Amino acid sequence: MREARHPENLATSLRDANLLHGVVARTGPPSLWLIDLRQDETLVERAARLLTAGERRRADRGAPAVRRQQILSRAALRIVLARSLGCPPAALRFVTDPSGKPRLAGGAPHFSVSHSGDWGLIAVTPLGPVGVDIERCVPISELEAIAERSFAPAAARALLSQRGERRVQAFTASGRGSKRK
Repeated sequence: MREARHPENLATSLRDANLLHGVVARTGPPSLWLIDLRQDETLVERAARLLTAGERRRADRGAPAVRRQQILSRAALRIVLARSLGCPPAALRFVTDPSGKPRLAGGAPHFSVSHSGDWGLIAVTPLGPVGVDIERCVPISELEAIAERSFAPAAARALLSQRGERRVQAFTASGRGSKRK
């Protein structure tokens, strides 16, 4: 198969399949890329071929929806960074900084990736560390279940003791209480 021997052809075909929705904002660095994670399984498996064996293993540990997000987000990141650096996606090597955040071996460009629900977001800049976050909006009625499932017990109790708009504000500001952080 042609794509398997030429990862740059695979990257082009994935980009052309509307995985990436171009530059969302271009006022200078950073550039922002929106990722459509609502892809069929065929495209997910094609995207997985852009990843290293370790990246695929990490994605495979997640539930199907998480696996899809991780594969498509990492493939999109490889496509965007390879385009920025003028190299094939497979040539990119990632390392982890002391806080656990991935970065390119060799430094620049700096990037950040976030995904939630059906969408992902990538920020890329040569200027220095960058952060981006995207979150699926949920009805207020779902906050209690999300807090109980995702936050440390004390943080969940503090959040749930709030009412109305204060609860929403506390939920938005409570990232440090998350078990995942």
